[in-house]
This record gives sequence, C-alpha cells and structure tokens, in this order.
Amino acid sequence: MIYLSMKQCTIIIPPLGIDPKMGEKMTQSWLEKYSIKSINWGIFWQESDDDYETRLKLLINEIDKLNKQDFEVSLIGLSAGGSVAINAFSQRKNQIKNLINICGRLYVGKIKFPESKKINDNNFLFKESVKKCEENIKILTVDDKKKILTIRPVWDEFASTEFATIDGVSNIKVFSIEHVLTILLSMTVYKSKIIGFLNKK
Repeated sequence: MIYLSMKQCTIIIPPLGIDPKMGEKMTQSWLEKYSIKSINWGIFWQESDDDYETRLKLLINEIDKLNKQDFEVSLIGLSAGGSVAINAFSQRKNQIKNLINICGRLYVGKIKFPESKKINDNNFLFKESVKKCEENIKILTVDDKKKILTIRPVWDEFASTEFATIDGVSNIKVFSIEHVLTILLSMTVYKSKIIGFLNKK
C-alpha cells in the first residue's frame, strides 16, 4: 500500500452542468485513506458577476495559502475543470506538485455533438478557460510536462483525443466510452492511476 505525506492536498475542480461535489463524493474516502487532504473547488462555476480572471485568482490564492501551510498541492481537473487546472498551473508551476486532467477539453475547436456544443456555447467562462488553456499549453516546458497526466476514454463525445491530450505529457487511455461515464470510472475503477501519479516525485 502506498502512503503519502500528511501534508499533501489535492484541489478538485469539477465539471460544468454536473453535481459540483461529484469529484469530492467519489474521492474523499480513498484520498483520506492515503492521507491526502482534498478540497472541492466547486465555487469556480457558481453564478456571480466575477469574470474569469477574478475566479482564477481566487484559486491561485488558495494554492498560495496551502503552500504557506507547507502542503504539497496537486490539481485534478474534471471535464471543464481541466482547462482551469492548466491555467492555474501556468501561474504557479513551482508550487504545484502534479496536475491530472480527466476528460478535459484543452483546445479550441469544433464540437460535433449538439448537447455538448450547447454547453460550450452557453458558458462564456468555459470558452474563456479553453482559449487561455490552449495558449498556456504552448509555453509548457519539458519539466512542466513531467508533472501532467491526462486520462481519456476510447471515445468521448465532448473532448476527443486531439482535444484532451498534450504532446509530451503522460497521456493515458482507459477502457471506457462516453464523457461522464469515463469521469466516474477514472475516479473509482481506475483510481490507482490517479494515486500513482499523485505519489510521483
């Protein structure tokens, strides 16, 4: 059994349009088993007058606060949370231990499926996040990429392989299809992949 530092904290950035506490509900018990403090950052997508940069700054402030408390901080972005995680990482590369993107759309591009396209078109914050994410990926260094893991299914109606992976990072394909199902399986059946990467030095 792998035991991790008592001073490790993982911030989970949830998807859009799904229970914002989904990630917390699925991971809290097994993260605690490995002595990892977890924080669900569902506040990012809550309705308010704050623009994208203001919301991202709140997340950056939380990372800074945890660092001052001597926590090693990792980020897990679920679906739309993946681009947010990359954008936060780009501002705190030396303060973030590892980053995991699960089915997150990381690049701008055409969305084929109507329901997925509707979610994208109706959320300015998400569109802004993906646009910034694509720019930030371009300036990732080799060392930055060693800290990043992406998890994707065989088929995803919202974030297909070319939109959910990054050249030069650890890109894992799990035996699954469909967007939400893969997020659920990644956080449960395939959780050993997450634990292994969080434990990576």
